[in-house]
Amino acid sequence: MQPQTFVLNRTSETQPDNSAESYLKRGMWLHQSGAFAAAEKEYRRALKRAPERADILHLTGLAVHQSGRNMEAVKLIRRAIKRAPREVSYRVNQAIVLNALGRWREAKDSCRAALKLEPSHSEAWNNLGRALAGLGEGNAAEEAYRAAIAADAGNAAAHNNLGLLHIQSGAADLAAEHFRNAICINPRFTTALTNLASVYLHTGLFKEAEKACNQALAVAPDLVPALHSLGTVKSAQGRHREAEALFEKVLALEPGHDLARVNLGSVKSAAGNHAEAEAQFRDTLGADPNSSEAHLNLGFCLADQGRLNEAIQCFRRTLALDPANIEAYYAIATSNQVKFDETDRTNLDALALGGYPGVGLNMDQQVKLQFVLAAVAFADGDRKLGFHYCRQGNEIRKIMFDTGGQDFDADHHDRQIEAVAQTFNQEFFEARAGWGAPDARPIFIVGMPRSGTTLVERIIDAHHMVQGLGETDDIAKLVQRAAYLGGDKDEFFAGVSELGQEQISALAHTYVRDVSQQAPAGVMLADKMPFNFINLGFIALLFPCARIIHCSRDPRDIGLSCYLTNFVQPHSWSCDLAQIGRYIRAHDRLIEHWRSTLPVEIFDWNYENAVAGTEAEARRLVEFLGLPWDSACLDFHVGAGAVQSASKWQVRQPIYKSSAGRWQNFADNLLPLFAAISCEP
Repeated sequence: MQPQTFVLNRTSETQPDNSAESYLKRGMWLHQSGAFAAAEKEYRRALKRAPERADILHLTGLAVHQSGRNMEAVKLIRRAIKRAPREVSYRVNQAIVLNALGRWREAKDSCRAALKLEPSHSEAWNNLGRALAGLGEGNAAEEAYRAAIAADAGNAAAHNNLGLLHIQSGAADLAAEHFRNAICINPRFTTALTNLASVYLHTGLFKEAEKACNQALAVAPDLVPALHSLGTVKSAQGRHREAEALFEKVLALEPGHDLARVNLGSVKSAAGNHAEAEAQFRDTLGADPNSSEAHLNLGFCLADQGRLNEAIQCFRRTLALDPANIEAYYAIATSNQVKFDETDRTNLDALALGGYPGVGLNMDQQVKLQFVLAAVAFADGDRKLGFHYCRQGNEIRKIMFDTGGQDFDADHHDRQIEAVAQTFNQEFFEARAGWGAPDARPIFIVGMPRSGTTLVERIIDAHHMVQGLGETDDIAKLVQRAAYLGGDKDEFFAGVSELGQEQISALAHTYVRDVSQQAPAGVMLADKMPFNFINLGFIALLFPCARIIHCSRDPRDIGLSCYLTNFVQPHSWSCDLAQIGRYIRAHDRLIEHWRSTLPVEIFDWNYENAVAGTEAEARRLVEFLGLPWDSACLDFHVGAGAVQSASKWQVRQPIYKSSAGRWQNFADNLLPLFAAISCEP
């Protein structure tokens, strides 16, 4: 916030060009134009001719402050106050400079002195609030900001500062309200716009955050905070290329912006460019070895590559630097290597009780905290307490999804599944036999989440003639493209039926071209997006010779595992046991439809059978793919490939046998699931 400048009225009599008044006027003109250094030169020339003039001392102090030399500015403004002790604006501007220096008590005293002279001075109250906030006197600061607004309802800065105070106390809704008030008063208030974007980001309202960032950038296209926040929004939305470009622009404007460098690394890691990502994190740590964010994100990058011991060390280093870092606790808790000492547990208890100093958790962090506490309880052998924490985490998730308009409607989902089955019927395929790319043999691994899709991918990825692609959205993007080409961008089922053979062939070859760039020639590629079970009809149309692997598992174990998992993606059905059951039933109905309809063979792979006989099931899998046996498929857990899914820790171990039949340990808690899937406990 810029200091207020109150100009003393002067007489209009003609002054010599080298008089103090002439230099003062030229300085004021330059000052108002934003030329602070040039203004300062004119003010100092004026001071040589009138060294005792309070107004010249004050304006010189302001120009010096706006040039970034606050210590010198304080001295000049104090000299002005000494000569004009009843000038309120001097004391307010002195407080502004003292606040900028973090000299809160002196700023507080300066504001109090100003308010004695003018009790309803809005900016004096506003800057008193800043000083009190700096001293940690939150309640008093709030009262001061409210007094500033009462004195002047149009004080946008006071609304903005009150919003910042509410952020510190964790009251995101109140913070957003005051930032919006500030923007309503001044639509070009870029600081309030970027602060509002930060609140929206914190609460998961990405569309609103993007809008606020774009408003700020319309005013100031190179505004670094807005560019950085917009990059964070794009990253959260999975728009990695756009995010990468924004973070690179931030670094071009401000090379020392360490958080932008960390976020650039995170985007590269999410896109699978792990070597480049790791370089970004290590560059940041080279400049700042105590960057907890860099250690944390380096840990994520290493974990994705299977370098799990190194990843755990990074998460531990993060907690040493930032003992309240929920993300680091969560990463360790989901590693199946839960080892929290008494200090860790004390910190977690404080976070759970809301008593950790200066830490306010958003809803996503509250969810993660509950799942961390669950992991600790399970590691201690307390299943009842662990399930309790998972239930609490899922209740918060449900509120978060409902608030964000991502709630799950089981009836609507059932209708969608029925529409898929009705569209992709036997007549549909008979009329389009031989379409697509018959020569392509991509592998698709599908099924319910937590059914073993990641395990299957790791087994076949260990084969020297197969490369896993992970969970890609390539087919989902083609579905959207097909709907658009079919003339109905909002309704895939109507659009796909209108497509001709050439269009289907073009879509198929687009997929082949894009994924082929990720592996050497002659290698089979495996896409393991579980939810492609919904798109198998479209996949069969594109690739008549595709290899489809459907993963199955005891639905009670699937349901339990989904409920005990905090998915990265917004799978709102996974927050409620009954809805999980409904989702499983819909999945099973559609798979039965595909078995009777698809012109492509579906290979059924069962988790329990793999637990009982790993080699036999692995050999069946390789044989189905038409490949020679490779003994490396039994050593999948030592592979170096990247894994970005909820199962990434388990697949680095041999077959995870303890998960088979795990539902029996929680049967009393799973009655809604059993009822939904019509299964007895």
